[in-house]
Amino acid sequence: ITPESARSLAEDLLARAAEDWVFAAEVIDLGRKSGVTKPSDCRDLAVGLIARLLGDGLIAAADILGGATFRK
Repeated sequence: ITPESARSLAEDLLARAAEDWVFAAEVIDLGRKSGVTKPSDCRDLAVGLIARLLGDGLIAAADILGGATFRK
């Protein structure tokens, strides 16, 4: 297993997503932990990262409806 400090932001996000739901705020937090301090830069980084992984088919966007059900 690659230590968290040696993983890219995409790898870190995918590792989190493999374990549980990942909310947009968590992706923004990844940007902050990587050293990005300006809020608009964190947002742009998060949106770009999510878009890239969605486009590559590595993650899926969904809504939690209640309990364990979700809608893509």
